[in-house]
Amino acid sequence: MTLKEITTTILNSLRGGRFTDDEPIHPKQIEFLVNNHRALLISAYLKGMPDLSMVDNEVITQDLGCVPTIQVDKTECDIKSECYITRTTNKIPTPLVVKNMPALTYVGSITRDHDIQLIPNARLPWLSFSKYTGKSSYAVYRNRYIYLINVDCDEINIRGIFSNPSDLEGYEQVDGIKCYTQNSEYPVPTDYVPIIIREVLFKEFRVMTATPRDDKNDSAPTTAAALMASQRALSNER
Repeated sequence: MTLKEITTTILNSLRGGRFTDDEPIHPKQIEFLVNNHRALLISAYLKGMPDLSMVDNEVITQDLGCVPTIQVDKTECDIKSECYITRTTNKIPTPLVVKNMPALTYVGSITRDHDIQLIPNARLPWLSFSKYTGKSSYAVYRNRYIYLINVDCDEINIRGIFSNPSDLEGYEQVDGIKCYTQNSEYPVPTDYVPIIIREVLFKEFRVMTATPRDDKNDSAPTTAAALMASQRALSNER
């Protein structure tokens, strides 16, 4: 299913199968909630993996295709050091964070046959002191950029599990095929889809659907009072 199909399914359930032009819930709001619950489910799954490098799930992993890089001054401020480092030209989509590391499963050559080890940013100051690995190639994720150490290339490939799959719109493969469009399969296992729909309907919209809409422009606090009553009822149930 696509994200649009999942969103439409949730909207139809909220409407009770009735079509209306006066929709109080925007589809973008539902997309945000769907992405959140997808992230929660996948994060729980990844926490059981001993190493992210073992993740080889084409369903949840997305490919950024050819990502251009540039040389930037290491200071990246008004004071220049004349020392340069390679990083991605643009910020990349935000990956999920698992065990304090970004869920990036591959950083390397665009031919996908030579990976660059992704390390925590805290290790970066100590690399040059290593006798055996000081000249090895490394990648660091910082401020939504990928920084490359001891690497000189114009483009790299990045794969990972990203918080919002739609953020990949605009990225292209070597052959020009877009990495993600509105018609792409939503990157989530099929058996997670009904779970996400149920969570959004019965957790996120429980209070909203139980609250009467204030369609009268009479300054009466109908909606606010009903919302407070619903919240009190939910508190009593707990």
